Amino acid sequence: DIGDFGAVWITGPAGSGKTTAINSYLTDRNRPCLWYSLDEGDSDIASFFYYLRAAVKPHLPAGTDPPPVLTPDYFPNFSVYAKRFFERIFAALSSPFVLVFDDYQDVPADSALHEVLCSAISQTSEGNRIYVLSREEPPPELARPRANCKLYILGWEHLRLKPAETRGVAQKITRKTLPDEVLADLQAKTDGWVAGLLY
Repeated sequence: DIGDFGAVWITGPAGSGKTTAINSYLTDRNRPCLWYSLDEGDSDIASFFYYLRAAVKPHLPAGTDPPPVLTPDYFPNFSVYAKRFFERIFAALSSPFVLVFDDYQDVPADSALHEVLCSAISQTSEGNRIYVLSREEPPPELARPRANCKLYILGWEHLRLKPAETRGVAQKITRKTLPDEVLADLQAKTDGWVAGLLY
């Protein structure tokens, strides 16, 4: 149970099931979602907001203007722009709405995007939530939302398949009831890693 946390950081190695878990969760609950895949280019704040603004626009209600473009006069204190940007889109989007930032591990350690994410988390309102998918733990810049119970961490220990789950996946793949010793061997070799079990 993640309660009222405004954001959830999901961390685990490649193939650990992060994307599948979130996709299934959102599909089962029929939650409207904007999925934004990050890369190194998003470390340029102007580029990040340009493309995110374009991605958000189709989700806004008819007649609602998107947030203003990030112009150079905002650069000295872009955190103000970031807060207003996310405040505006979360107020306009139909609740509940989910914003997913995928591949966060591709964002450089010295990127100002970490501060932007902190601002985004501070603006989540009731029913709206941010999910961040990464192969790494949250950067130090997110210490404040963690301390303020705004950011929930789902780690590898949560994603790892339990023995009963390994049994279910294995039986679904093979369409057979596998012996307990075979399942125990699979669990030991894969350590609950979904990709390892599949391949």
